[in-house]
Amino acid sequence: MDLELLEMRAGFVTASRFADVIRQLRGDEAKRLGWSKSALTYLDQLITESMIGRALDADKTTPKQCQWGLDHEPEALELYCWEHGLDYDPSARQSFVIGEKLIGCTPDWIVNAARLAQVKCPYDPSNHTETLRHRHISKDYIVQCQGEMWVTGAIRNDFVSYHPDFPPQYRLVVIPIARDEK
Repeated sequence: MDLELLEMRAGFVTASRFADVIRQLRGDEAKRLGWSKSALTYLDQLITESMIGRALDADKTTPKQCQWGLDHEPEALELYCWEHGLDYDPSARQSFVIGEKLIGCTPDWIVNAARLAQVKCPYDPSNHTETLRHRHISKDYIVQCQGEMWVTGAIRNDFVSYHPDFPPQYRLVVIPIARDEK
C-alpha cells in the first residue's frame, strides 16, 4: 500500500481491522473494559493517528510475507478479471471508500457497485492449498469482506486466493461471499 493511501486511512476504522474490533474478549482488563486487547491496541493507534495527523504504519517496513502478496496481487487481479470476462484496469484498484463516522475500507477491486473482490496471495503455499481443497476462508477475512460490503453497499465480495507457483489450473481460487446483514 502506498504512503498516500496509508495517510488517507489514518484515524479510520478500516475493514481489514474489523476482526480486531469484534475479537472475543480475553484477559481481565479487556473483560473489565468490554473490549479485547487487539481492539484496545487498535483504538490507541486510531487515537494517535487522529492526534498526530498521519498513519503510524507509514514509517514501518513491509514484512516479506506482505510484500509477496503486494507483488503478486496485480497478476492475481489480471487472471481474476480474465476468468470472469472483466476488463482489467490496474488504475481502478486501491481506492479508499469512506463510510459513516470514521469507518472506511480499501477493496482490492471494485468490480461494480454490487460486487467487490478481496485478493490474498499467501506467502505460504499451504495456505493456498487449504483454500483450494477445502474452500476455507479464515474468520478474519470473512469479517473483512463483510465489512467492505457494509461500507460500500455491495452485495457480493469474491474472496480470491492466488499463488503463482501452482499449476495454471490451480493458481486461482474464487469463493463468492454474499452480504450478511447480521
